[in-house]
Amino acid sequence: MDNLTIQQQGNSHTFAGRNAAFFKALHRAFGEQADTPLKILSFGCSTGEECLDIQKEFPNAQVFGTDIKQSALKQAMDKCPASMTIFPSNEAAIAQHGPYDAITAMSVFCKWPTTSELANISELYPFSTFEAGLVNLVRNLKIGGILLLQNAQYMVEDTRLAGHLHPINETFRESSGWIFKCLPDGTRVTTTSIEYDGKVWEAKEFAAVYPIDANDPNNSLPFRMLHRWHSDTVLNGRQPDIALWRKMSD
Repeated sequence: MDNLTIQQQGNSHTFAGRNAAFFKALHRAFGEQADTPLKILSFGCSTGEECLDIQKEFPNAQVFGTDIKQSALKQAMDKCPASMTIFPSNEAAIAQHGPYDAITAMSVFCKWPTTSELANISELYPFSTFEAGLVNLVRNLKIGGILLLQNAQYMVEDTRLAGHLHPINETFRESSGWIFKCLPDGTRVTTTSIEYDGKVWEAKEFAAVYPIDANDPNNSLPFRMLHRWHSDTVLNGRQPDIALWRKMSD
């Protein structure tokens, strides 16, 4: 089994508009190039809503979607127009359709919610699985292309890609996602916090007071989601709130 067929996340739940803010940030990162026929891969496209949202933000793009779940792929093929290319996820197929100007990996490089209460996730989701999958995926990204990585449980700076990917320092409401970050040994080192109404809230506390879906693009609360470090000593240049990364070299 190749590294892009190994299942990272097991939960394929999604809905239309879920990642709209991220795709708008990706659009801004491309600038004028956003209106050109970019090749954009949705890695872990699930049932197709993400592909449709990408096409809405990038109407001139060639959109590709891939997933390892056959049931999800069938739904994606039924929902998406023939102009999109939807295919089963494996290294050969991803390479065949590439290279890409952008690759999105939204809530893919994680094990959630199965790790949500763990202080160390290494047994359920080892760093080696994350790194191998991410390295093999980024091989298919063009130099100058952009990786959009949301809700990854480990950090780019700890992988072999650290010297090849440059962070695009644009912050927006959802940060890099709500799932906590870990060191390579699996130790949890951040907690998701939400800034709202002049106060820093823990995610569970915020949800209890404001029972909304934080990922619903139709909610209007002007909150901001950030990762709070458990200890300043582990920061060491890591940037857990960065979702956009530009590939500078192979």
